[in-house]
Amino acid sequence: MARLLIMDSGVGGLSIAQDIVSTMSCTSIDYVSDAAYFPYGGRTPDSLVSIVDTLATTALEHIQPDVIVLACNTASTLALKHLRTKTDIPIVGVVPAVKPAGLLTQTGVFGVLATPATIKSPYLENLMLSHCPNRTMIGHGSADLVVLAEAFLQGKITADELTPRLKQAIAPLFEKPESKYMDVLVLACTHFPILKQQIQQLIPELTTRAVQVIDSGEAVAKQVMRVSKDHLQPEHDAVPSIHIWQRSAEMKLVQDEYSDVYSEFLVGVKEVLV
Repeated sequence: MARLLIMDSGVGGLSIAQDIVSTMSCTSIDYVSDAAYFPYGGRTPDSLVSIVDTLATTALEHIQPDVIVLACNTASTLALKHLRTKTDIPIVGVVPAVKPAGLLTQTGVFGVLATPATIKSPYLENLMLSHCPNRTMIGHGSADLVVLAEAFLQGKITADELTPRLKQAIAPLFEKPESKYMDVLVLACTHFPILKQQIQQLIPELTTRAVQVIDSGEAVAKQVMRVSKDHLQPEHDAVPSIHIWQRSAEMKLVQDEYSDVYSEFLVGVKEVLV
């Protein structure tokens, strides 16, 4: 059974964990959310590299994974290269689904919802230049959307409370002049797929064009499976399991108080350890 360490600033990486469990049945996951520094999206590049470095160091004092998944677009664009110099354990990052969007769009225009840091990063621009230079990308960075996803999954806000705030958070993307041609929308933060259904329901209120909503979760899961191939031998009675931790304000790894709530989101996980 492959043992994975998945790290994110909060619960967003659980969307990646869900895709991994759907792809790999023999999986044991240790999930670490960084409550001490949530959210990552507003951090400077240098500070985020340091934060992710210390999070990995703390986690690896307690966990011996076969593969590490940095389940955060912002952290992957800014800190993945550094993190790979610190350990020999294979590390899989999250790449915004720019290439698939460029292939899927029929109008030549696609949108990207991300954190402000990802939208501003040279990494995103380089993805465009490398994979779809003849397409038009329109982007919007929202830190509010990250907070909304976190609060909704933790049950701190209801669906009725979520809807108007979610609409307000994504509306600026649809107010851009080029958005009338947008037919694909990339959710380029792992928190955002948590709200994918709600975002899809709001899109008809913001544009008359049909928009396909995509993310990179399935692609990340397939890459994790490739990297983990040496650890995927079936084990008798093995079931997918996940142990959910968080880094506290005291810089300690502790059990996440919302583990039982998250179990409702993690379809297919047989054990959520608390």
